Amino acid sequence: DVLTLWNFCRFEKAWSLDEPSAWCAAFSIADNAVLEYSDDLNHYYSSGYGGDERLFININCHSLQDLLQFIQSNSTDDHLARVFITHSTTMRLFLVSLGAFRDDIVPTRHNFAQKSSRAWRTSLISSMATNFVVIQHTCAVDGNDLSIFYNEKPLMVPGCERPGFCKQATFVRLFQRFVDANCDELYCSRD
Repeated sequence: DVLTLWNFCRFEKAWSLDEPSAWCAAFSIADNAVLEYSDDLNHYYSSGYGGDERLFININCHSLQDLLQFIQSNSTDDHLARVFITHSTTMRLFLVSLGAFRDDIVPTRHNFAQKSSRAWRTSLISSMATNFVVIQHTCAVDGNDLSIFYNEKPLMVPGCERPGFCKQATFVRLFQRFVDANCDELYCSRD
């Protein structure tokens, strides 16, 4: 019942940001923090780093191949950006493939107090519908550059130079194993 009330509160608040929700009156700031952490743990283990991480990474093989082909294409007919728009669960799995929003310390039911500034905070990274955008910039000197955004904000992909920026060669090197992979075999083998 508590989760149902909390979901009513969250959905109504998301619908009308500027108006108070009667459903939210039942929850203190501390209650919200505990329920949010519980929700984060659920998503962490069902579609994040706490689940079968190799499976979650490999499940996005086709998407990563599409992205890498776009990045490596030199065709003048290609668009300058690649946009992925999908449901939050699918995007969380994609974020795991990219290595984004990974915490140094694994969140568990025992370390709530230590995880107040965690990276895996689904209320901030995983709305109902999400988007991921890569914009390719053709540079005459020092190779091509990529602008990388998640929900219109610069995304830090581990191994890249800074949030929202990656050299094309760096990005391809980071995800090289997907370039020529047989995605069906990769998924089934969990290599």
